[in-house]
Amino acid sequence: MEMMVRNLTKNDFAAQLNIKPSQLNELLNGKRPVNASMALHLETLLGIDTEFWMRIQSAYDLAIERQKLKTLTV
Repeated sequence: MEMMVRNLTKNDFAAQLNIKPSQLNELLNGKRPVNASMALHLETLLGIDTEFWMRIQSAYDLAIERQKLKTLTV
């Protein structure tokens, strides 16, 4: 995980993102999406392109929807 490599605690990272630690926890656990604003913040803090974060979110969303569809067709 990028936070460990950078030796950041969840609380420190949440503060840098200007969000609550609980919101960061939701983000890390897939309960909160990476929107464009968050992707820009992550790019600024970590130097990882906004497009990467948006692709990851899109892939996650598609995987969830595929799983739902699979469940409906079984």
